Amino acid sequence: MSNLRTGAKWSAVAAVLLLSPVLAFLMVIAVEALIDSDYPSVQGFVLAMALVYILLNLSIDILYGVIDPRAAVSA
Repeated sequence: MSNLRTGAKWSAVAAVLLLSPVLAFLMVIAVEALIDSDYPSVQGFVLAMALVYILLNLSIDILYGVIDPRAAVSA
């Protein structure tokens, strides 16, 4: 189990360097919850990350149509 905790800490370090401290904090909490078999917390983390992913993709698609009018969908 200590290897999993060490891996979680390295994942958190990578997230801090690449993404944001908030995401790293949530990732550590999710891994600790997984180790402790706290599945509702893990499900909440996965749901939150899925919503962030969907919202980012939606905003990128909308911005792409604004930036490049040739890609905009015509009715």
